Amino acid sequence: MATTQRKTAKTEKTITGAVCPFCSLLCDDLTVKTTESSISLLRNTCPNAKQGFDKLVTEHTAPSVGQSETKLHTAVSATAEIIAQSQQVAFGGLGTDVDALRTLYKLAAKCGAVIDHMHSENALANVSVMQTLGWYNTTLSEVKNRADVILIVGADCKNKYARFVEKILEPTSAISAAARKSRRVIYLGPRKNAPSSKKLPVEIIPCEQSEIATLLSVLRAQVAKKSLQTELPQHKNLAALAEQLRQAKYANIVWSANALAPSQSRLCIETISRLVGQLNETTRAAGLPLGGDEGGMSAQQVSSWLSGFPLRVSYAQGIPAYDPRENNIETMLSKGGVDCLVWVDAFGRSMPPKLPSAVRLIYIGHPQIGKQLNADVCIPVGLPGVHHSARLVRTDAVVTVPLDRLYRTKLPSVKSVADSLLAEV
Repeated sequence: MATTQRKTAKTEKTITGAVCPFCSLLCDDLTVKTTESSISLLRNTCPNAKQGFDKLVTEHTAPSVGQSETKLHTAVSATAEIIAQSQQVAFGGLGTDVDALRTLYKLAAKCGAVIDHMHSENALANVSVMQTLGWYNTTLSEVKNRADVILIVGADCKNKYARFVEKILEPTSAISAAARKSRRVIYLGPRKNAPSSKKLPVEIIPCEQSEIATLLSVLRAQVAKKSLQTELPQHKNLAALAEQLRQAKYANIVWSANALAPSQSRLCIETISRLVGQLNETTRAAGLPLGGDEGGMSAQQVSSWLSGFPLRVSYAQGIPAYDPRENNIETMLSKGGVDCLVWVDAFGRSMPPKLPSAVRLIYIGHPQIGKQLNADVCIPVGLPGVHHSARLVRTDAVVTVPLDRLYRTKLPSVKSVADSLLAEV
């Protein structure tokens, strides 16, 4: 819960305990300073948070219809009219918070739309392994408090999840002091993404992204004590890692689907899951996927709650239908199966896909991105957890984190726009 620590002037205040919405770790210890015209990050920064706060918009931007500025209610009415005239609507992006997503799913059901998140390809790589193979997964707190051997596969813990090291790998305290004291961290992947720590050594097994699948397969064979003859330069390192995993009291394997080669991501995740299962025959082990940024984990959970399915659901037949291939918005666009795209991204981290001239575009999102688009309707909105109170689901999918408003704005929330649309469609 964010709190106002002190006021240095009538229009300036310092807020502590703020939650960062710019990655799915949702760190809840930020300190920010707000004035009448600005908001800045003072403490507990990282590259992701710094970039996010640097791009924040503090001034109001008016909605537009056909490139002409208008009132919000007019833009909402124009959007409702376009949706009503369309044969097949798709809701994409979905860069927003839990409550807005709940309304967007109701809206999609009401108008028979397809609904898909910008990061669903990565999410579905994880989901497909869980569906077909099953897995042993854990939480951020478990990794922080109990793991004595942590293998990080490919995930960018230098920039994208920079505070994972500080908050999870090297915490100042943990339930199992012995595990924290003897902790071993091994990184397998491109050296440029490898984490660094001043408090504990990080062993790096460098490889290209395209080599990760092969090395994981070799590692799994070595954990099983199968004799292998390879000419891989990492062979000895993998053999040592296999022994560490076998001897661990509680090993954790951390990965991020977006850091794996797209053609190999499912294979890598399946190998990790099988490796974790194999380790659990003789010791204790678990996995932890990092991901779900820009509301991705929130979208995944809301889809499960409301439709019973993962992302990529179609309501075209009046009931939710899950098809991860056919309900891919870009695939549908390439086949001429969409004539109206509603792109939602309050975080401003994505652009809508290129559209054929016959497809109408409704953009509900970041004001600066909206200015770059030739949208039929553009409705600028505020950022969840900064301009408006919000709830987001953390990367490990076990906590829905409340985020307080940090800065007052006249920009509407995605939730309020979606509520208005739901009433008009």
